[in-house]
Amino acid sequence: MQTISARVIKKSRKHETLVKRYGAFLAEAKFSAGTNVHPRDLVARRAGDDWLIEAKVIRRGNVSHAVREAIGQLATYAFLLYPADSQPRRMALFTEAIGDVYVRLLSHQGIASVWPTEDGWAGSPEAVNAGLAQKEA
Repeated sequence: MQTISARVIKKSRKHETLVKRYGAFLAEAKFSAGTNVHPRDLVARRAGDDWLIEAKVIRRGNVSHAVREAIGQLATYAFLLYPADSQPRRMALFTEAIGDVYVRLLSHQGIASVWPTEDGWAGSPEAVNAGLAQKEA
């Protein structure tokens, strides 16, 4: 048995703001980008590469939780929404830097990573090489 009482939840627009801002960057970088492709957060295409992008808000500094959610959602969407012989490249977008260990974990899973900086977008080597970020972490 579990009793769930009513509670007040404070909602923010951080996720939507992140997706919109990054979508604008992708357009400037000459990607064909879609930010309204539910349930996916973003999709992007350039030079024959299709990217499936999952955006995550890091809440209360819990990078681990955001990274694990991104891995799970990217795997699920790639499996359910794309043919086995036409899998997209995958990228996780975060509201802040995630640290070297998590950049390497995501890379190990075949997932590029990107986050905003004061002057643009930073990311994993894969993200920079693909034009998804301006500078390497």
